[in-house]
Amino acid sequence: MSAFSNLLSKLIQTENVNVSALTQYCGLDRSTMYKLINGKRSLASRELVQKITEFIHLNPWEQQQLLEAYEITRLGPEIYSQRRDIQKFILNLRDIRKKTQLPDAGSLEELPSSPDPAVPLLGKLQVSAAVHSIFRRAAAKTADSYKIGILAQPEHLEVLNAVAPLLQAGSRLRLDHIICFNNGRQSIPPQCNYNLQGLSGVIPFYGTKCQYQPYYYYDNVDSHHGSFNLMSCLFLTEDEAVLCSSSLSGGYFFHSEKMIAPLKQHFQRLLSMARPMVLSFESSLEFQFQKLPALTAACRDSYSLSYEPCFGACMSRDLLEKYLRPELPDREHFLARADAYFAAASCSHNYFSRSGLEHFLKTGILHEIPPSLYIPPEYPDRVRMVKRFIALLEEGKDIRMFQNALGDYPSNFHLLAACNFGYLMFINRENHYSYLILEEPNLLGAFFDYASSLGETDQLTTPQETRSFLQRALEKYGG
Repeated sequence: MSAFSNLLSKLIQTENVNVSALTQYCGLDRSTMYKLINGKRSLASRELVQKITEFIHLNPWEQQQLLEAYEITRLGPEIYSQRRDIQKFILNLRDIRKKTQLPDAGSLEELPSSPDPAVPLLGKLQVSAAVHSIFRRAAAKTADSYKIGILAQPEHLEVLNAVAPLLQAGSRLRLDHIICFNNGRQSIPPQCNYNLQGLSGVIPFYGTKCQYQPYYYYDNVDSHHGSFNLMSCLFLTEDEAVLCSSSLSGGYFFHSEKMIAPLKQHFQRLLSMARPMVLSFESSLEFQFQKLPALTAACRDSYSLSYEPCFGACMSRDLLEKYLRPELPDREHFLARADAYFAAASCSHNYFSRSGLEHFLKTGILHEIPPSLYIPPEYPDRVRMVKRFIALLEEGKDIRMFQNALGDYPSNFHLLAACNFGYLMFINRENHYSYLILEEPNLLGAFFDYASSLGETDQLTTPQETRSFLQRALEKYGG
């Protein structure tokens, strides 16, 4: 039996449902209904599930359980879990604005003092204290391009709160982080996209001022970081190192050049075999007006998910000349680049939030564009842009609004996804813009699958509902 039929049959039994009456209410024949109950036939639509929930008088929690069982049966558990995790990833990005808490000084044990080149670390508190100590000392260095190497899974860094010592570090500090990605369908925990969890785990590092670059390689995560691997985690600076187990229950602290040199060689060898997980651009000028047009030129069937609408196709040359900041260097050349950028930013599918559209009409602010590049448009020009946006919808452009869970779409996140290209833009708590171009195929495919499947779900309004809202918003704000 399928997940749906199994749950449906239990509900019919516990609620003492008259199957003949249910069959008639749903407009089905008796044979079809019994095949649904026994898992020998798939449901045709969510609407039929809604009819079943109405007839049985299920409470909201039971309705949600039955709808989830339907989606699991329709998509398969792996795709269903992947799409669920993508949505959770997006909505959780609101929390990136929350400040990472520094650990209590009294909560970390003092490292044992020893003249020996290798100091044993006993227990998680000593391991955590050692990692924090070497990171703090690295962050305090004044030398240019001071490097830190990390060989550890994102969940290890979360347990150690490894981001905290780096929050005040300067941009000259470079972090190279090697992560093991799963090479099979098995996942930790079950039915969870482990590689996506890896991306979630590294996002906080983009909230620091460091130059952070994650790399990946494929292996079986279960076996690679299992109990039989003695010391699989490495935290390495120019002068010190911590080598520890994946359970973080023990390890060694090294502070002699003789001991650190082979660890550096080992890390560099591994780094040469790994591949970048994402390509990051910290400069908004470099990314938005130089890199993006070239990267998106070959995009096919692209999806834009953002807080405000993506107004690329509504930005005429006169608006650019009027609102690009006059102090920008080489402004005339910059205008030409901006033209190319907004042409490239015109996506086949444009999804946005209600509150984002209202926020734009009130303020003229577009979170997708760094405030250092533009002056918020005056109100008449905002109305003009929204009217042009409505015209695009009427011409057949796929323009829709988020609803239900995605109605609370984070204002600090923008996703562009195509089958052959994708990038994430997010804003940290200090209003710093980070752009991550998805390089790992599993992640790129997962984000594109999620974006392209939204039209099949209840997370978007219809084009007619979207148009009505846009018209009402114009009327509400005097348009």
